[in-house]
Amino acid sequence: VSLTRGLRDLDVLEMSRARRLAFFLNIYNALLIHAITILGRPRSFVARFRFFQTASYCIGGHLYSLNDIENGVLRGNRAPPYPFASKPFGEPGSGDIRAQAMITGGDPRIHFGLNCGARSCPPIRAYDESNVDQALEAATANFIRDNVKIVSENHVELSRIFLWYASDFGSNVIWWILKHWPLKTEEDMQNYRRIVQWVESGQLRITYSEYDWALNEVTENER
Repeated sequence: VSLTRGLRDLDVLEMSRARRLAFFLNIYNALLIHAITILGRPRSFVARFRFFQTASYCIGGHLYSLNDIENGVLRGNRAPPYPFASKPFGEPGSGDIRAQAMITGGDPRIHFGLNCGARSCPPIRAYDESNVDQALEAATANFIRDNVKIVSENHVELSRIFLWYASDFGSNVIWWILKHWPLKTEEDMQNYRRIVQWVESGQLRITYSEYDWALNEVTENER
């Protein structure tokens, strides 16, 4: 608690882009854990909506909720991927001073640096301004390896993150995935070649896996 009080006097606008990116990735994950510890895990869509809208820290004299950090700061003030959602900081010119903290340029890899507390989320890791780009690339490659599955010939199953945030990944999500595909092992190379072949032949079929919202450490008997 004493550490979070220190956030009130922190000026994020003085940070470099790399430092601000690392800071907000880390603070999101810290706030998520802190909020679940205090409030408990949300167990329904409505509860999750309220949780991400209300769990917040005061940073530099302004409140930033989980939603504000993810969709406002890290996604460049884009609406969350659920019905009737609005941009956290309003439209341009709305006067919300927090919009000045936005990470410019956008970087879809942030989706693999954030953990929402569910089993299907990427794992939590710490980020540092000196290597945040390399760390995000590694997190992305690891998530792709674990969550992009070749189900059968011409059939690939993706995490629903790629569906919910499709607009962040450009006009063709599969080509974005291939651009960041891990190529460390022979199996990696083989799977990469197979998917490229299916894409180029126009035969690739994409489906999306169910998202497991159960809390990471909760066992099957505790669901």
